[in-house]
Parts: sequence; structure tokens; C-alpha cells
Amino acid sequence: MLHLFWAGMCLLGIAWGFGATLFGAEGDLMQALVQSVFNQSISAVELAIKLAAGLAFWMGLLRIAEHAGILTWIGKKLEPYLHHLMPDVPRGHPAYGHIAANMGANMLGLDNAATPAGLKAMQSLQTLNPSQHEATNAQILFIVLNTASITLLPISVMLFRAQMGAADPALVMLPILLVGLLSSGVGLLAVSYFQPISSHAKIWIFGIIGACAALLILLMALSPAPSEASASAGNSNLLSNVGNGLLLLTIAGILTMGLKKKLPVLDEFVEGAKEGLHTAFRITPYLVAMLIAVGLLRASGVMETLVSGMLWLANGAGFSGAGLETLPTGIMKSFSSSASRAMMIELMQHHGVDSLQGFVSAIMQGSSETTFYVLAIYCGSVGVVKIRHAVLCALLADAASVMVALAIGWLWY
Repeated sequence: MLHLFWAGMCLLGIAWGFGATLFGAEGDLMQALVQSVFNQSISAVELAIKLAAGLAFWMGLLRIAEHAGILTWIGKKLEPYLHHLMPDVPRGHPAYGHIAANMGANMLGLDNAATPAGLKAMQSLQTLNPSQHEATNAQILFIVLNTASITLLPISVMLFRAQMGAADPALVMLPILLVGLLSSGVGLLAVSYFQPISSHAKIWIFGIIGACAALLILLMALSPAPSEASASAGNSNLLSNVGNGLLLLTIAGILTMGLKKKLPVLDEFVEGAKEGLHTAFRITPYLVAMLIAVGLLRASGVMETLVSGMLWLANGAGFSGAGLETLPTGIMKSFSSSASRAMMIELMQHHGVDSLQGFVSAIMQGSSETTFYVLAIYCGSVGVVKIRHAVLCALLADAASVMVALAIGWLWY
């Protein structure tokens, strides 16, 4: 389906350009479209090359974390809480270990470890399924938790911000974590409307939402806006200090655990770094393809028309303010991670990485998963075709992620 979507984006941009030219649009749109193809191709390759160094470091570090048993430790801590959310799954069932490993890997940005663990979790939950083709309550809740991703280390987003010249790449770290927690709370509350969840778990969910909202307000009140002016002036930023401090403590903690487990940390790091380099070059063709498609939409005027239409709808619904240009990026994240990533990069190129648009789009990109991709691979892996209320609950979590990211931008800027 993605190949049809990508081809449609390219063809729409080209057709729109031809149509605008026939109707007398100002400027040479044909030349602009061709120039956009070349420019975006070069930009994508340059970005991937710069990204390779950062991915090598983080993938090396995360390999140490994985082999040091940090995922197992997270799993043991999460299992008691998961049982309150999934009362139909008996205590001690293997599914809890796989679910916890999946969530731990997602929190640490270990996508390569998260997907296999997630597939194993769905298979374990399927052993408790009396109707093999219809999703159980536990499977639905697990899917929603995956789509409303809670991320402690949004590595790829921070790396993209660094390569685009952000004054403080890690500034989005805590906002992404807060948005992930809040959207997960919304998703869990939506699930609780359709299926039984213990009252203790509901209190826990409301507690998370309240604590995150209070922390968000406090951080917004004590931190200056992350504009280029304040960053270049070297002003102290509480959120930046907290985020960078946690990042450094995470690095130190992973290395300490690796040494404590007597791992050959340098060898593990090198093996992980090799995987990071492979990952960087593996995503390069996708970056080229998607940036070309988005560039054609921008150069032809489609993107401007789409944003204008969304602004009109938002204003009609009573919403207004700058930053609504990021809505296509947030909406696209539910369908295609690579397309939304390309839109984020294009917004950063067009408005600036430290602009409101660049900042909000980075939060949107890092604080949610690709909903329909998760549904397809997880349900498809066990033959589930009736997913009941999973889509609705997951999309509600996605909508909450987009709106909270926008709210952060409006409050801060």
C-alpha cells in the first residue's frame, strides 16, 4: 500500500504543477519541480551520511543495554502493573515477559528489539484466545500501548535535529516523553470504555495524566521558549538542563551496568555501531524517495493548499494560532513513519529547526507510532482479522498526541 501512496504523492505534485501552469500560475513551476527533485535527493543523502555517526554511537550503546539485561529488569518492574490492565491474562504467563520486553525496547528506542518482542507477545496472547480470528481484550490493549508510544530516548528525532543545526537537539526529549505518557493515558482510558480494567488501574491512569500535566505546566512556566534567539544568547533553560542531564545519566547507567555484568563493552559497542551504520544506509533510499515526494508537493503548491484547508477547518472548529502547519505531519504519522519523517524534515528546512513548526513536528514524530503498520504486522502475525475497537482507541491516542504537541508549542512560543 505504501508504494501506491508514494507514487500518488509524486503524481499529484506533478499533475498539480502542470495544471497550475496551464491556468497561468506565476513563476516557472516546471523548473521548480525538477529543481526540487535534484535538491531533495542531495539533501536526503547528505542527511543520511551525517546521521550515520549519531546512529553508530547510540546503536552501540543500546546494544550494551540490551545485553546487560536492562530490558529484563524493566520487564520485571512492569509485570505487576500490566496484570491490572490485562486481568484476563494469568499471573506468570509468558506473555507478560514479552510485553514488558517490547515496552522496554520501545522506551529505549530499540526498534529492532521491540518488533520481535511484540510479535512474540501477540503469539503468547493468542494462546489464550478462544476465537482465533478475533482480537482479545489483552491484545487490543497491547496494540494501543504500542501505538501510543512512551519513549525515554527519542534517538532518531534528536539526531535529525542535530544534523539540521538545532541549538539544543535534546530539548525535545522531555516533551516527547510527556506527550507519550499523556497519549497513552488517553488510549488506555478509551480502551477502558469498551472492556473491563480494574479500578486500581484507572486511578493509576488518571494519576499519570495529572502528574504529567502538572509537570508540563511547571516546566513551561520555568523555561524560556526554545527559539533561536534565546538559544544563541546562551540563556539557561531548565527543560534543556533536565533533558541533557537525564541523557548523560542514561549513558553512564548503561555503561555501568555493562561493566557490572562483566560485558566486553567496547566489543559490544563496536558491533552495535556497525548495525547503526547499516541502519543509516538502509534508510537512505526511503529518505530520498519520501523527501522527493514531499518536495514535489511543496514546489507544486499542493502542500500550501493542504495546509490552508486544514487551517480553515481548524479555524472553523474554533482553533487558531501558528503551528497548525504541522497537522499534516501528525496525521501522516498514523499511516507512514517515513512520510511523516520527510514532512518533519521539510518543515525544518522551510521554517527552521528551532522554529515553532520544526519543534512541534519533532515532538509529533517522536511521541507516537505508525498505527496502521502496528495493526497490520501484529494482527497479521497471528491471523486476527476482527480487531473490534482497536483502531478507534489507537486513533484517539494519536489525536491526543497531536493536540498535546501543539499545546506545548503554543504554550512555549
